[in-house]
Amino acid sequence: MEGGFFQTALIIFIMVAILFGAYYATKFLAKRGKRLTQSKHIKVVDQIYIASDKQIALIDVGGEKVLIGVTNQNINLISKIESSRIESDTEAESTKSAAQPAFVSKIAEFIKKAKSSPYDLQRARQEERKSREEKKHSSTNEDESFDKILKSIDDRKRQFDAYRKDENDEN
Repeated sequence: MEGGFFQTALIIFIMVAILFGAYYATKFLAKRGKRLTQSKHIKVVDQIYIASDKQIALIDVGGEKVLIGVTNQNINLISKIESSRIESDTEAESTKSAAQPAFVSKIAEFIKKAKSSPYDLQRARQEERKSREEKKHSSTNEDESFDKILKSIDDRKRQFDAYRKDENDEN
């Protein structure tokens, strides 16, 4: 029994040592990888993903800000941006806290619109019905006008035919 206890304790100790070793190896490799991807002259200021394989990035190259589009196939220059138009990190942090209430108000506005959307839809349907009825009524008026014109033409033809008949009877 004593041999089994020490053997189990040794296996647990080895497992814990492997876990600690893996943790520290991961940290070391992450730092090393970070150093490989960092540059003294090129820094990614901000980036936003448009789709899973498409993004827009704002990079600082030697003090000049450049906006680029990045896809799996290529990288395109969108524009160069003046440094004065980009807010500093401290301004960005202060606007983040100010943006929080704006986000909450946008969510509240969205919920309000979602609640009123069935009524808006019903109102839009009623307006559409009215416009269809007005179009139908106007087309009916056009048809009536067209019928009146045709009737007037037929009356003129009859009058002309009667006139010609009277002339032929006189001759």
